[in-house]
Amino acid sequence: MAVDTINNAPIVALKSEPKPRSLIQIAIRRYLRHRMAVFGTFLLLGVILFITLGSLFYRESEGNMTRLRGREAPPGTLITVDRRGDSGEMKTAILGTDISGRDVFIRLIYGGQISIAIGVTSVTIAVTLGTIIGLVAGYFGGWVDGILSRITEVFLAIPALILLLVLSAVFSKDTATVELFGRTLSRTVIYIVLLIGFTSWMPLSRIVRSQVLSIKEQEYILAARAIGVRNFAIIFRHLLPNVVAPIVVAATLGVGTAIITEAYLSFLGFGVQPPTATWGNIIDGARGHIDNRWWLWVFPGSMIVMTVLAINFIGDGLRDALDPRSIE
Repeated sequence: MAVDTINNAPIVALKSEPKPRSLIQIAIRRYLRHRMAVFGTFLLLGVILFITLGSLFYRESEGNMTRLRGREAPPGTLITVDRRGDSGEMKTAILGTDISGRDVFIRLIYGGQISIAIGVTSVTIAVTLGTIIGLVAGYFGGWVDGILSRITEVFLAIPALILLLVLSAVFSKDTATVELFGRTLSRTVIYIVLLIGFTSWMPLSRIVRSQVLSIKEQEYILAARAIGVRNFAIIFRHLLPNVVAPIVVAATLGVGTAIITEAYLSFLGFGVQPPTATWGNIIDGARGHIDNRWWLWVFPGSMIVMTVLAINFIGDGLRDALDPRSIE
């Protein structure tokens, strides 16, 4: 304890008040305390590094190359790099080859890029539609809410799986290709993105609508309307920031759901068609060979499980971190 030399009295040091943390800092602190969310983050980063760094060492054309010799080769088998038969350069098929002699390891790299891209893009469409419809329905109410709610209920009444199977069965017959970002992709990639996006916006729309119905009666919203603020500004400047938390959580979890949806559509033969690889249609090559061609479904299936599991862990962490009722 320090002593005042003039008055010979002890000096008591007052404890400084802790600096207030912002909402973002509080959310990050909560997220980092969620062990499974942190584990999911590292797991997802590992998957992303695999599909991005792997493309620096292997060309997509190598993964799409078919071989008459070396078909259905187990992991670790030597195969030819080109089509010149035995005279071609030899390399090891790390994860084996499929029924057409294509390298499973390389197809996992580029197939993962397409699977994750489908998940992210389709969820972007679903989140955009669901958010806008939910905001408009909840804010305006009345006949606008009635019409949009009935449309939402009609889509919810139709089993999503049946609708996806029917629509994808129609579009999966298209064998044309398109050039996107320097890559030749099957046009069915676009169809699958649109199908998943336009058939999965309804749950988020109902969540956003219910949030807006309660928020729009708050004093600051009523004050903004009283002073003549335009409806567009109220919706996107005042209401939207207050419903970001459920939107972020729904979008995160939706990516995992979209990846699984694409996978089982492709496994059933209604998904992305060759030459474009996805984790789903790689597994499709294992039909009828589950027992003796295990590498055709174990490796892509493991990638799907790890990716979706990581995304779900991250979604759980974001739900807890962004929950305003959580105790610090």
